[in-house]
Amino acid sequence: MGISLRLAFVFFAAFYSVAGSKLGDHTTERRSTGASFGATFFVDGQYGNDSNAGTLQAPFLTLNQARNAIRTLKSSLGGSLPAGGVLVQVRGRDYAFLSAPFTLSQQDSGTAQSPIVYQSYPGDPSAHLLGGTYVTPNMYTPVTEQWVLNLIGNGTSVVQVDLKKLGILSYGDLATGGLGNCNNNKLELFYPNRVMVLARYPNISPSGVWQFMLAGKVLDTQKSFVYNSSRISQWKNTSTLWLHGFWSYDWADNYIKVVLVNTTLSAFVINNVTTPPLYGFLSSARYYALNILEELDAVNEVRPTMSIYTHLHKHPHHTYPPCTPKSVVNVVSGPLLPP
Repeated sequence: MGISLRLAFVFFAAFYSVAGSKLGDHTTERRSTGASFGATFFVDGQYGNDSNAGTLQAPFLTLNQARNAIRTLKSSLGGSLPAGGVLVQVRGRDYAFLSAPFTLSQQDSGTAQSPIVYQSYPGDPSAHLLGGTYVTPNMYTPVTEQWVLNLIGNGTSVVQVDLKKLGILSYGDLATGGLGNCNNNKLELFYPNRVMVLARYPNISPSGVWQFMLAGKVLDTQKSFVYNSSRISQWKNTSTLWLHGFWSYDWADNYIKVVLVNTTLSAFVINNVTTPPLYGFLSSARYYALNILEELDAVNEVRPTMSIYTHLHKHPHHTYPPCTPKSVVNVVSGPLLPP
């Protein structure tokens, strides 16, 4: 979702370190005054502009522009930094990374004598780095599309938000990730500071314990098995259905994409080319189904499409929109800061 932190990054020749309240004693004077730095840039995520010069009176808007300005400065000095290095002071705002995380490479390194330091502006609150965008309570609206109501039921307490209006055009995707292969790039909603789970069956218990179904007869060890719940045959929209299970061993899990729910045989048929079950199917393997709009029936569940449909309330008499803290739609995969 995001990181709240007091920014204090020091970049040396071949490596960098990220610190909180402690840096080396040699940086104390620089951090407090900036007087010993050869150049100083300022970033303000609310009032800045990337066409500005990066001064206190005309700050940049983004960390990326501050990084680029340092690269330009370094290039103008023949690949060196000014004596004393470069300081970037970051105002205590929100900094959203919607398309990619903040990245740094070898060319962004300084030296022990001329470091590149990113730090919070003195006296400001912590900067907040977001891998997404905020959703405020007034953005949530009741579900009105009849096809959705036909699936989740009328009189529901589910609300929605239009992702296009937030400038989000990519909704992420599930992948076969599991044991040793965590490739999932699914869109996530944090509400207010807790990640919501994809709509699933069976639900997570009120005490937080994951619930599973058990696979029935295996029709093909790599492709199909029988399910034992009549509820599954009633699902009308299974085009986005995935299964997450421990198909042969309780230490080996992965996600698989369902291509067909065969209600005649009460069986799942999966895409065994791109999402094969790890070690094949065994009967009695434990699994659950996920990403099903019709199973959006529990608090803290979510189903992302062009609109996010989310179940935020414990009781259907709650009013819309939710009178709660703002939430965050996370759209960036990978770390917000370089590893």
